[in-house]
Amino acid sequence: MTREQFRNRFIVGFSIFMGLMFFVMMSSSGANVLMSLGSGVLMGFMTLGVAMMSYGYKGFLQQRSFTDKKQASQSTDHHQSRTVEIDLPKDQAIQVTLDALNTLDKQPVPVPDDVLVQLENLLPRTQRLTIHEVDEVAGYIRAGLKARILGIPEFIDFSRIEIQLKDINPNTTQVQIESKANSIFDTYDFGKNLHYVNTISLYLRRESQQITAGSRLQNQGLSGLNEQPDSDNNQQATSQS
Repeated sequence: MTREQFRNRFIVGFSIFMGLMFFVMMSSSGANVLMSLGSGVLMGFMTLGVAMMSYGYKGFLQQRSFTDKKQASQSTDHHQSRTVEIDLPKDQAIQVTLDALNTLDKQPVPVPDDVLVQLENLLPRTQRLTIHEVDEVAGYIRAGLKARILGIPEFIDFSRIEIQLKDINPNTTQVQIESKANSIFDTYDFGKNLHYVNTISLYLRRESQQITAGSRLQNQGLSGLNEQPDSDNNQQATSQS
């Protein structure tokens, strides 16, 4: 069952439940059966209508959250993935990937620029990273993000991040990053998981380029030092002759 199917069934079931509850309340208050039944049906349809409008508005915000963002044209789903290749061996790439994940820790939870959603998240929310699994042999990392409200952490992760690293050659590693909502109730993430995969992939590319450039400069410096004694010896030989 997909999240959308679960959501639709939950809405319909909750609407029927509200209708039955209202029917029982009206019957208990002494209303006749016809009035109680009509009131229950009306309450059920009102609950269904409010829920559908709420999810419709959140769907609009979900689409708007992906506007002008990289890879937004491919998917506006809560499950986002990206694959990058970096010029580092796998063992070094794993450490850089862990550093990339740690940049998400203690950051504000991304919230769309919308008044109603900001009212829902009126209290300041920061995200805390937890590394659940690191398998260096398999090149697998699993992490999660929890929200902290006024310093109090939530019980479960709201986002699940999985990263798979594979050797392409001894000096190049392929990194596949996936981020998705952890709860079946989170149909809309308002672009949070796209933000996470983009942040991690950008960090990996930037850091791998800096490490590679630093290694090249260091190698050039060492080769220059090795060549200098040879040139000094040549100059001495020339002067003696």
